[in-house]
Amino acid sequence: MLLDLSKLSLICGTLLAGISASTVKTPPKSSQTESDTVVPNVMGGSFSNFVNVQSIAYYGLLGETDYRCTGTLIAPYVVITAAHCIYDTKATNSTGWSNVRIGVGSVQPLPKNTNSYTVSSIVIYPDFVYASPFKDDVALIYLNECVSPDIATPIDIEAPDMSESQYIAAGFGQVSQTDRSPSNVKEIIVSQGNQDICKMFFSDAEIGTKVICVAQTSGNGSCFGDSGGPLYSVDYENLFGVISSLVSIDGQQCNTGDTVAIYMLPSGYFSWIKKNVPCLGTSCDYKSICNVPSSSSSALNISIPTGSSDPSAPIYNTNNRVAIPCSGSSFQISFTADQTSDIYFIITNTNTISGPANITGIMGLDTGDWFIGDYYADNTDNLPSDQTDTVDLFIRFDTNGIYIGYDDEEIIYTLSDEFDMA
Repeated sequence: MLLDLSKLSLICGTLLAGISASTVKTPPKSSQTESDTVVPNVMGGSFSNFVNVQSIAYYGLLGETDYRCTGTLIAPYVVITAAHCIYDTKATNSTGWSNVRIGVGSVQPLPKNTNSYTVSSIVIYPDFVYASPFKDDVALIYLNECVSPDIATPIDIEAPDMSESQYIAAGFGQVSQTDRSPSNVKEIIVSQGNQDICKMFFSDAEIGTKVICVAQTSGNGSCFGDSGGPLYSVDYENLFGVISSLVSIDGQQCNTGDTVAIYMLPSGYFSWIKKNVPCLGTSCDYKSICNVPSSSSSALNISIPTGSSDPSAPIYNTNNRVAIPCSGSSFQISFTADQTSDIYFIITNTNTISGPANITGIMGLDTGDWFIGDYYADNTDNLPSDQTDTVDLFIRFDTNGIYIGYDDEEIIYTLSDEFDMA
């Protein structure tokens, strides 16, 4: 059974289906030493004016300030950052997502900035491997709610003109090699350079399309602390790059001329980003996007494991659960499925199937038996003779209850007075 989850949004909690765990690459440990590759932060430069960096985001962990990254708001509830930040903080699955906090709307780091947002899900570029020097070092973070435009605004993604001589790099974190405490956002004017070093790690085809390398100077540029930060156009209007890492050939890390700062170019991943984000930058319509928040993926394919077709023992794989955003009073999850087996699901207010408030359901595509909660509907008379076709299913929630059905036809529902998902 293959499900195509084209839109995800529902009541506050978690949706668990009878699915197989998605595979996640387990990369080898880097063969380079810590002095060869470091995650960057801005040294030198000047403190930023928030008017210029309204899309910048702070990536941190709940209750911690020792590790942080930077990101950029590219949609009302989507932040782009470096994928290795996600691995560094063990946030590659839903267990780790709950520890991540995103700060926006300020040049101050968390917790000084009170605009703190939780995370519903994170998607890492599928070809990323956690080994330095990082390639395809891009990830998308989905917040549990939209960021109001009076707090922060998303930025447009553009491809840089490689003939341009200057860009602006910005980030949170330490301002020297010895002081590792986070600081307010700093920025610095940078330019391309040390292309001979860049070509030691990236091909000519990658340079200028997927990556750009910026030269370091002693005491100025990127250094320890936070990857994922933006590389802006000089007018701050466009996002050109995402800070990934530093590569040094002499082991001197930041304070050397033999170091390059590596930036991923979001424009080189634009088709993947567009597939996973419903709108980008200044083109976003907040009214249509934020009333029904979407999930981490516009096309998440999941499969039903063996045994889920047994009504007495359905299999729910908690490793592939989907966190549901909480915003407003009406939500819907829509997806496409073939009709060769029933679909089992649980809606819960925890990350497990044993929470105090669970609602179970069955979409009887194969048997015709539909359940939600304690309610049953017999739909066998409407089973198609050819079950190779696909149907468009939905789970809809509003203040009156939860409704399930397919092809815009409601099959069964349970009223809101039958459950409590607070």
